[in-house]
Amino acid sequence: MKLMRKTTAFATMVLWLIATGLASAQTTDDNLKRCKALEGDASIAACTALIESGDLTPANRADALLHRGVAYARKAVYDRAIQDIDRAIELKPQDAVLVNERGVVYALQGLYDQALENFKRATAIDPTYADSIVNTGLAYARQKLYDRAITEYDRAIALRPNHAASFLNRGVAYSGLGDVDRAIDDYDRAIALKPDYASAFFDRGNAYLKKGSFDRAISDLDRAIALNPNKSAYIGARGSAYSSKGMDDRALEDYARALALDPRNAPTLANRGLTYLTMGKNKEALEELNRAAKVDPSDPDVLNNRCWTLMTLNRSSEALADCNRSLEIRPNDDGTLDSRGFTYLGAHQLSAAIRDFNAAIAINPKRASSLYGRGLAKRLNGDTAGGDDDIARAVDLKPGIAAELARLGFTLR
Repeated sequence: MKLMRKTTAFATMVLWLIATGLASAQTTDDNLKRCKALEGDASIAACTALIESGDLTPANRADALLHRGVAYARKAVYDRAIQDIDRAIELKPQDAVLVNERGVVYALQGLYDQALENFKRATAIDPTYADSIVNTGLAYARQKLYDRAITEYDRAIALRPNHAASFLNRGVAYSGLGDVDRAIDDYDRAIALKPDYASAFFDRGNAYLKKGSFDRAISDLDRAIALNPNKSAYIGARGSAYSSKGMDDRALEDYARALALDPRNAPTLANRGLTYLTMGKNKEALEELNRAAKVDPSDPDVLNNRCWTLMTLNRSSEALADCNRSLEIRPNDDGTLDSRGFTYLGAHQLSAAIRDFNAAIAINPKRASSLYGRGLAKRLNGDTAGGDDDIARAVDLKPGIAAELARLGFTLR
């Protein structure tokens, strides 16, 4: 099975909004317009002039501090952003928007505990503030705490039932739990609310790809690309869909186009390597994956993909090193456990393979590849009935799974 479909992060979460409608300062100075424009250094200078002018009320000074903080955050100068928003909160301690925005800056740094503290505080200040509830869900989802994320999205949707992004985010969480059908339901609702929602077409396309519905995946990805033709991730994902359908030449065209837009896109490099692998071009495959690893040597998806590729090249010790490193960075990832399980299976270490497949299935009970791999391992280990049951369950979940794995040498014996 092409590893790209289980290691590339297909779902795109809607990012936290860090520029909200704020009270206007009591001035007609051009600095106000430049400050609120959030345009890098020019806005920072304009906000600074307003803050230091002495002409603002405390509330409007807080607004200017927030805008400067947001401008710093957009430049990834997070310490200065936090300092400014802290000062704004001192002036308006019961402003849920300010507290939410501080959570955003923490979240952008991956500091999810601090982010959650602020999002929950913002919600406590204003229990009807849907943005802080959505952001709480996003922070949980980024930590793969999908059940908690879904609870938050449910609350947000109850408050704001026509908000397309909330349905999209809940769909992403369901996808993370392996519940692709419920994810598609939410993507459908997001698209019904916002028919030009490129991210929703993208995510739904990748959900269909996970289900093995390649034509529907390509149709949705075509729509996403038509809406945003310069989005490298969309084009690369369509390449994955074409490759999954066996249309490798079309896949390579999309990968080339995606990489022309973003030459350092490690997932696309890795996926192109895996397409080369299925074409029997093993040297080119490993070269692409090595390029991907140079872009980001700590990317667990790239390490996982290279683990899979090395496994198919019968370089099991190197493959295990990459899978182990990936799991050190991202423990309990079902996709990497699946890859390591197949590595052990290929090396005929059946007990170790079954252990990893068990762990992957415990995390994601609907992972067809792990069920199929465990079935093969059980059969080789003498448990024919148990193996046949796992294989039947895998085929029910994903009818094309046997053919996909057969292309990589994993067949019934």
